[in-house]
Amino acid sequence: MKTILTGLAMVLLSSHAAAESDIESALAGCAAIKNAKQKAGCYEAVTKLATQAKPAAAPPQEAEPAKVSQYAEFIAKAKHNITRDFKDPASVLWRNLFVSGDQMPVLCGELNGKNSYGAFVGFRRFYAAENAALQEIEDPKHPEMMNGMWKTMCGKKVENIGEVEDVDPSPPSTTQKAKWLTVLAEKNGCEGKIRVRSTMKEGTKEKFEVTCADKNLVFTCDFRGPITEQMGGIPFVRGESGHNQAACWM
Repeated sequence: MKTILTGLAMVLLSSHAAAESDIESALAGCAAIKNAKQKAGCYEAVTKLATQAKPAAAPPQEAEPAKVSQYAEFIAKAKHNITRDFKDPASVLWRNLFVSGDQMPVLCGELNGKNSYGAFVGFRRFYAAENAALQEIEDPKHPEMMNGMWKTMCGKKVENIGEVEDVDPSPPSTTQKAKWLTVLAEKNGCEGKIRVRSTMKEGTKEKFEVTCADKNLVFTCDFRGPITEQMGGIPFVRGESGHNQAACWM
């Protein structure tokens, strides 16, 4: 790590204008560090060196907070970078967004994307800079990695972007519902071929009859809002209390 940072520092201090490839090389070295504390320190050092190469931004003429519109182009690019490998980037939900950093802006917040079955996987923290090499999405199994980086990358809030309404614009398809009901049936003892049939629908609520070799099960589901999969494929929704709850019950 010392070698990478020293090399980048020489470029910046000698030319006052580091090439993007130099910064990306240093960031790639940071990404390869497994220790969360050392990784955070590496990113912070590279960020400081990169921003020192740029002329200081002119101070605002007035004491009023900066308008969100000044970050519009950066936010659009950061969102594109962080979701470019998603199955359906257009359906991603965003919340608790803000811009951090005084000289090099970083978009921070939470996002919720769909998996290959079309179900939302749940909100996760993320940060994304304009440089696509400097971004990360939280791994729910190892939140300590994001905890180590969050303070470094998102600790200097300069503008709240606001919260997007937490609503899934597209209801689950018949195939998605059948997949969830099949998982529920299997967890309730069904084996072999499983048939799923919708028997009643009223608003977001729907009743299903699920049959297999020796069982006939009836489930009531409420598919409102974003749906996440937990406990091996069981659909969950956010309840009125704000906590996740099973979307289907017997």
